[in-house]
Amino acid sequence: MRDEVCSGIKCFEEVSSIKSLATVEREYEKTKSSIDLEMGKSGKLCVIQCSSGSDDDDEIKKSKNSVLQDLNELVDVERDGEDQVMKNEVILSVSAVVFCMDGVLKESKEIEKAIKELVQWENPSTQVDLNVILRKLRALQKNV
Repeated sequence: MRDEVCSGIKCFEEVSSIKSLATVEREYEKTKSSIDLEMGKSGKLCVIQCSSGSDDDDEIKKSKNSVLQDLNELVDVERDGEDQVMKNEVILSVSAVVFCMDGVLKESKEIEKAIKELVQWENPSTQVDLNVILRKLRALQKNV
């Protein structure tokens, strides 16, 4: 989950640093038209997923459920009194971490919505797709 949040924040940083979406579009079109396969320049775009969609939500739920299942199995194991105290502390700590991670993921989705809204507000005549914008930015960076 940490990787998803960190890569998402990096995406948001790159997209929000654009001064003009129209300039990115123009530069991308110039670069795209100058691709020469014989000179070894590839027209492939790197595949980047900035947005966290329902597939990402499913993966996150699976991860959380896996951790919680492991905790349930830990609870089912009977131990001595001293081990029981430690087991309870571990369960409480891991549960707190899962709760915090869930909150961070929810907040990162809210940031994503705000970034998209901001970019849309700055470019009202353009349909904003953060993934497409990011792929174009990365393609421009590779060609520089």
